[in-house]
Amino acid sequence: MRIAGTTYRAAGRVAMDHTVVYLGPDTDVAALGGHEAVLSGTGDDGGPTADDWARAAGTVNYEIVTRVSLRVPRVHVDSAPPPSSGPPPASPWPHARPRTPPT
Repeated sequence: MRIAGTTYRAAGRVAMDHTVVYLGPDTDVAALGGHEAVLSGTGDDGGPTADDWARAAGTVNYEIVTRVSLRVPRVHVDSAPPPSSGPPPASPWPHARPRTPPT
């Protein structure tokens, strides 16, 4: 996990949508307040990628990115917003209810 430009390792297992990060004995924890924590990215800044997480978990990157709960907010950096073309198309399964993320 990358916090304020430094990569830290997870301490233990990820449980549901929570994880504990080991910051080390010399880290000023108060100075990290308010900084974003990046789970995975492009790797250009030395941070972990989905491929790195997959290797550590013994799986493929697709499984890593699709298993993140809907409760975890997604932030897409440097991407254009999707075009607004009106309401979504009608479902081919009229009996299905649309899935809405919890608030």
